[in-house]
Amino acid sequence: MRHSTKPPLGANDEELYEFENLADEFENQQTLEKYLELRQQFPSGDISLDRFSDLLTLTNVDDELHRHDIFYGDISRAAGGDASAMDRCAVSIIKALCIRRNIELTGKTHVTSRDLAISDELINFSLAIILESSARHQTALPTSVALLIREHYLGGPHTKRFQKHEARIDRAEAVWIGSEIKKSEKVPTFRGIAKKMGVAPSTVSRWFPGNELAIAIERHDNMWADRS
Repeated sequence: MRHSTKPPLGANDEELYEFENLADEFENQQTLEKYLELRQQFPSGDISLDRFSDLLTLTNVDDELHRHDIFYGDISRAAGGDASAMDRCAVSIIKALCIRRNIELTGKTHVTSRDLAISDELINFSLAIILESSARHQTALPTSVALLIREHYLGGPHTKRFQKHEARIDRAEAVWIGSEIKKSEKVPTFRGIAKKMGVAPSTVSRWFPGNELAIAIERHDNMWADRS
């Protein structure tokens, strides 16, 4: 069976039979639930993913790839585990996606349905082939692939969680600056802190509504006093 690439360690014949049955069920259903069932029952076993590379030879995508300067041979080699081909595909897709964004900035609509730019359908298809091949051949994903996935599907470099993380860092820096101002026997103000941080006073006031700035500075000073 082509999907069973890693039978569970130390499994007896009965367990191997059950593993193969679960692998068959996953092959037919392709669901997270079936994969989870297999991995929970056989933690050391695993399967390969080979769903989309088969479609590469069965669907006529050559012309569509060519229109967006993506070489069919690179997709084919990527399906075979070639990391360099994966990289070339990803860079070509990134270029096509940048072209699409530029077209959309001009105000044009329905650019993919009118075949003016690369479609998400083609991007998804290409990435599915690359990801499955990477797992199947244990090939490390090139940076270009990881970046494409991050930018197009995972919210880019400034996700809400990342923004919250940066806000915590900025707040901590503001409190530290406020504490240093207080040590010089001056009253910490939004404007004074903002000037040292290179941001607008309204930004600092947004971080500390009401009397939160004074409270945060006092808490900071008390914490360091306890440690000294």
